[in-house]
Amino acid sequence: MVQTWRIRRKWRTGRLRVWRKRLLRQMELMSRRLPIRIRCSLRLSWGPFYGGSVRIDRKCTRATIYIQIPYDRFLTADERDVLSAYELGKSALPYFIFFHECYHLIDALADFRRSGDLAAYRDALAGAVRRSANYRSLPVEACADEYAYRQYAEMRAAAG
Repeated sequence: MVQTWRIRRKWRTGRLRVWRKRLLRQMELMSRRLPIRIRCSLRLSWGPFYGGSVRIDRKCTRATIYIQIPYDRFLTADERDVLSAYELGKSALPYFIFFHECYHLIDALADFRRSGDLAAYRDALAGAVRRSANYRSLPVEACADEYAYRQYAEMRAAAG
């Protein structure tokens, strides 16, 4: 029993380490191409389902991208819809989530440069989500998905 637990833990931590290395490499490549001039870090963790979020500090000097990978690779209906809409495999989902969250970071920083107020951007997004029956139908989410797909396609094309 203990040996099985150790093997599972070793496999999971190894899998998390591999994804962290892959996504950090993509973050490094994106920082060379994009005008993101703030410190950005990546936090990868285990959880019950796939997910991602971006957190920016109040002064817009630091950002953190959070990505969650499920323990058992369970897919929700939204994730299945994204995979089928873009004809992606299950192994592409962490990349897709990472690029999706990068779009949100780029969008938030662009709005901050225009208005100088990140709270207004956050409030506008929160209001749009509250008014919508399904947040996946919001235009900003569709743009983020398109951006993520383009970035993933470019990554695949560069890999050969």
